[in-house]
Amino acid sequence: FRSDGIAIGGLVPRMRDRESLFGIVDAVRNAVPNLPLHVFGVGKPDVVEALYERGVQSVDSSSYVKAAADGRFWGAPGRVLVDASPMERLQLALCNLATATQSAVPLSRAQVVCCPDRVFNTPLSQLR
Repeated sequence: FRSDGIAIGGLVPRMRDRESLFGIVDAVRNAVPNLPLHVFGVGKPDVVEALYERGVQSVDSSSYVKAAADGRFWGAPGRVLVDASPMERLQLALCNLATATQSAVPLSRAQVVCCPDRVFNTPLSQLR
């Protein structure tokens, strides 16, 4: 049997017990050190960073979209876009994705940028 990589699923219920989650990932990484490792469903910024430090190559999550739907900035729990329009929530989802993946996402409007210390086309006064 040949595999191009290994994927681990079922870890979302273990998010509250990070040592258990990391123990599973570490055990798989130690058992299969030479193949790419993907973790399904785990997307909190601090956990993703720790997973990458443990040799995980990729993760997937819908957390950044759920945060945008609630008007929340990824990785900045205290920042919320108040009364965001559907377009602003879509732009926030793209910005959250860019933040989560630490990459740039091309956007159509020069003023639309993201992250906790930057703004949308929304006045700062509307951010809480």
